[in-house]
Amino acid sequence: MIMDLLSRRMTATAELKAVVNTFDPATGKNTQSNSWGSEIKCIFYKAGSAKSFVSELIREQTSAVALFKPNVTITGDRLRINGTLEYSIIDVDDIAGQGQVKVVSLGKIT
Repeated sequence: MIMDLLSRRMTATAELKAVVNTFDPATGKNTQSNSWGSEIKCIFYKAGSAKSFVSELIREQTSAVALFKPNVTITGDRLRINGTLEYSIIDVDDIAGQGQVKVVSLGKIT
């Protein structure tokens, strides 16, 4: 229900950085590469607005948050917003444990 109300505000796009492991049978070696996944709609907040969504324990580290529908799987350690802003993933939380909104706390990459 909460996400239904917020769906109209999902104007940002997010991409998760995926790590792909491949095995070359000819050489017997594993190689690892990083690539950006498909775009997912989200709501994105920076600075002070973001801090109201996260626990006091991680507020100092948090510089932004992204809100997702609960069925979105968040993996990896990096997230890119609107194709340009790259953040590290600090924490993934379900607001009030209700299974309605997934909040991803983000740290600025310098």
